[in-house]
Amino acid sequence: MGGVLWAPDVRLAISGAINHEILVFVPIFAGALVVGSHPRSVRSLLITFYLIGALTVTLGLMQLSASSRLVVLEQNTIQRARAALFVPIIGVGLMVGHRSGMVRMVGWVMIPAAILVAIASGSRGPIMMLLVLGVFATVRYFTRPSGVTWNVVFVALGLAIATAMVLVFAADELPGASTARFQEFGEFVQAALGGEAGGANSDTSSGARVLLLDLAATLYAQNPVLGVGTSGFEALNPILLGANEHAVYPHNALMRFAAEYGTVGLGLFIVVAIVAISRRLPPVPGMSTLRWLGLFFLLNSMVSGDVFDDREMWGLLMLMLLARDPRRRDSRTEVTAPMPETALKRPSGRGDAPVALPGRSFGKSTSPGKTRRGGPHVARRRPPGRGFSSSGVRSARERAASSESPSSWPMIASALRRLAIHSW
Repeated sequence: MGGVLWAPDVRLAISGAINHEILVFVPIFAGALVVGSHPRSVRSLLITFYLIGALTVTLGLMQLSASSRLVVLEQNTIQRARAALFVPIIGVGLMVGHRSGMVRMVGWVMIPAAILVAIASGSRGPIMMLLVLGVFATVRYFTRPSGVTWNVVFVALGLAIATAMVLVFAADELPGASTARFQEFGEFVQAALGGEAGGANSDTSSGARVLLLDLAATLYAQNPVLGVGTSGFEALNPILLGANEHAVYPHNALMRFAAEYGTVGLGLFIVVAIVAISRRLPPVPGMSTLRWLGLFFLLNSMVSGDVFDDREMWGLLMLMLLARDPRRRDSRTEVTAPMPETALKRPSGRGDAPVALPGRSFGKSTSPGKTRRGGPHVARRRPPGRGFSSSGVRSARERAASSESPSSWPMIASALRRLAIHSW
């Protein structure tokens, strides 16, 4: 909203800011706040994502064509590829290690099929970021020797071999237009590494993205502090590149923030991303999988998609920022309840007779030699006004019920806090 003040096209900037606030930020913030307040529902959210991915994979396998790129439910190919990759990312964390053998079997079978459907869509960004995520997870796993389990290693190797075999046997069934895109990208990378100027012509999509990234870098260099304002990249793109090269975003979250909001906006985005990914999440089922899924969408925002329309990335980052541990209690509100009067057994003998206190011991036993092993602890009756005499218990109970007691206010604050949480 602040970037509207120095935007080159104020009307376009206001429209983009309002759309982002109403369609993305507000619903995502509300949803993350509700789910984050009850982290056990995170598992239900991940299962919902997994079912969406499983449905995408099933429909994709039924619609495979050897000619055109795979499109499921008439959606963008990038969205279909990312939805299909819900299956391997969430499946490794929730399904493969499930107690039920049937669920584990489904998890195993669906992972190679999901990668096959993602490749058939022809979208290269999600596949590359999945490989980057896998390499990072492998390095992180083996850099902690104490936590290495060879059963997990063998399972991962078996899964990789099975996926490779499925891709080899099903290569003829994949769309030629999709596989050609991966070949063109390989040629583009080789040409770029070799310094050939015409290398960009082999892959027009990659060449156009390099041009857009160069434009974003130019805009950032011209306005390094605050950038060109909200939707400034979209407004200045046809002016600097020509009407035929119009594009709304540079396909890179960092460069989008750098171009439109300068160093200030870029720094804020980086801080939010690092805090969300590295934050210590509540120890409830599904939180680790949630972190890996959020990291995948954050990486994918660097190569494809519009950062201001990326609901998955913003939603997962917001959820990781707002998630809290329901078992964590504030020690300031913990109040020890007074011992009830019935806990004391008044002896009928002399004033110095022992008093039996179940589960607690005060002082030394009057006759340790006569105390049975396993019996109640024994304590000497103390003079009035000391220890846990009957008058002392009554006064403690009266003080707890009185508003002048120092322990009553924490109890009231704790009750109001619980009431507010449940009401929310």
